[in-house]
Amino acid sequence: MSETKQALWELEYRLEHHPDIFKKIDYIQLIDLSQKIKLGASKKIDDPDLTPSDIKKTVDAFKGCLELAVIVKESEVATILLEQSINIKKVLEGYSIPEIDAQIISKDELKELVEFAESKDLMEMLLDINKDSINEKKLESYLKINYDDPDITPDRNKLTPDERSRRLMALLIMNKALSSGLLTCGNIGLGALSGILSTIPTLTNPTFPLIPGLITSTYTGINGILSALEDLNNLP
Repeated sequence: MSETKQALWELEYRLEHHPDIFKKIDYIQLIDLSQKIKLGASKKIDDPDLTPSDIKKTVDAFKGCLELAVIVKESEVATILLEQSINIKKVLEGYSIPEIDAQIISKDELKELVEFAESKDLMEMLLDINKDSINEKKLESYLKINYDDPDITPDRNKLTPDERSRRLMALLIMNKALSSGLLTCGNIGLGALSGILSTIPTLTNPTFPLIPGLITSTYTGINGILSALEDLNNLP
């Protein structure tokens, strides 16, 4: 038995002890967060027409990603992500990625997130996450944004080259979190179908067990959110 198959078997066995893993999710809240995150991700961060209001939407969307991580933290999903991270990474290495993931975010974004999830496990950070985990003062200094009134925030043409570079750096990091948030929302949302469907097509296999597939992609998404949070808080 290959390492990937062994890891999948162990993951499925553990999931048998959590038959209601997706049933306690607040799907109304999940829909609201997915819409907020999608709105923030709708503008390209290097768009020369990006307005202060657009930047505010990106920040709000990033905070939505943190709220999403808290939802996961407080659910049974977190138990599996923490206990089975090694097996999840081995399943990821077999590239058993749900096909629908490539419809939620681009294949390039997905490839980057999967490769990162394979190389670095940040799940321990999930235990301490809350909506106040971001250093807002530092973020504000990078974005040069007035949260209360974004219309008075200077646009990029009024910033120095160094200030523009710092703003772009923070926006790039948050953008990674938004892709990760959309991926997480999509897969947890599909968990509502776990009582109806048993398999799901992946990018490499016509069928794959539904819940393990959703769990591996949720792991990938949450890992990306945690990575963005870590990068933002580690900005000099």
